[in-house]
Amino acid sequence: ERRTVVAMAGVGDVDRANPLFERVIPTRIHTADRENDLVRLTLRVLKGHQQVGAERQRMHYFEVTSDDDPFFLYTLSVTEDEFTELKHEQRIHVDFSAFPENCIRLLDRCCSGGARTGEDEAPEMWAEARASTRGGRGGGAARRRLDDSGSGD
Repeated sequence: ERRTVVAMAGVGDVDRANPLFERVIPTRIHTADRENDLVRLTLRVLKGHQQVGAERQRMHYFEVTSDDDPFFLYTLSVTEDEFTELKHEQRIHVDFSAFPENCIRLLDRCCSGGARTGEDEAPEMWAEARASTRGGRGGGAARRRLDDSGSGD
């Protein structure tokens, strides 16, 4: 098995050859200067490692890009230590190992929702991105939250 591990500055080693998830998903974007646009974004969930002091920790890496906008890039890397804080902040009820699989399950539901309603209609479920210019987790990238509540209202 050939593995491609890419070292990314400030992020650590990310396994791009074996993404846990890589699909285009309907996403509702909320920003101060944009309406609540429903756009199609590519979301990747990758595994990796990051050096934290003398310790090499497992890491989950989330990347959101747009085929329509080459400057659209949001990333989030979460080490095991950082996950403890994120878990408390976001009221996450799974452990670090199960976190990507739970996110992927919700994202799969977003992808399959659009197929049932047709190309031109809003999907039954979508991911939701709330972007702000304030810094935060992910090196100043906009904060993101996946909602399971999108029902077309």
